[in-house]
Amino acid sequence: MLIIAISGGSASGKSSIAADLKQQFLQLDRQVELLCEDHYYKPLTQHQLNNIKDVDFDHPHSIDNELMTEQLKSLTELNSIEIPNYCYQTHMRLADTSTLKPTEFLIVEGLHLLHRTSLLPFYDLSIFVESPLEVCLERRIKRDVSERNRTEASVLHQFYSTVKPSYEEFIYPSKSNAHLVLDGTRPITASCNDILSHHKVKSLIE
Repeated sequence: MLIIAISGGSASGKSSIAADLKQQFLQLDRQVELLCEDHYYKPLTQHQLNNIKDVDFDHPHSIDNELMTEQLKSLTELNSIEIPNYCYQTHMRLADTSTLKPTEFLIVEGLHLLHRTSLLPFYDLSIFVESPLEVCLERRIKRDVSERNRTEASVLHQFYSTVKPSYEEFIYPSKSNAHLVLDGTRPITASCNDILSHHKVKSLIE
């Protein structure tokens, strides 16, 4: 199983690239699965729920790194795993889980993937998607207002109080752990072609 990690800041384009890359592999008749770090958000405490505006979802502590590390290790040992399902409305884990079996290609996508030293050994190819912060902010406003019923003011507050600081402290420095850095403002197809043409992938799909 070849594991491709795609990381980068919020709204950098990493999720779109990961989703499109999965489709590219399927079109090549390859077995592929996509695992998102978002599944591993920790359930919020009652205190956090009561002060939801102060919760930093972009800080590494918001993710259950221990469980994610344990499950990635299990996958590399060719065992199936039960992925948590996280509810964004209640900020809690659902009772049901999703089964993920070992596959030919596994794409892992998330904010902190290259920051986590416990996860780095599992990646065959690590990718950092970089976009200017002003582009990321513009994308977040458009997405959160139209899809998540947020106000522009709340998006701006969250961006400058938690998103930007966590990016600068944890996520951007992890760029140094990437084998490949992609421009998140380029067409998604071009970025996927760069990944597919990387020697670690190309040799397995030709």
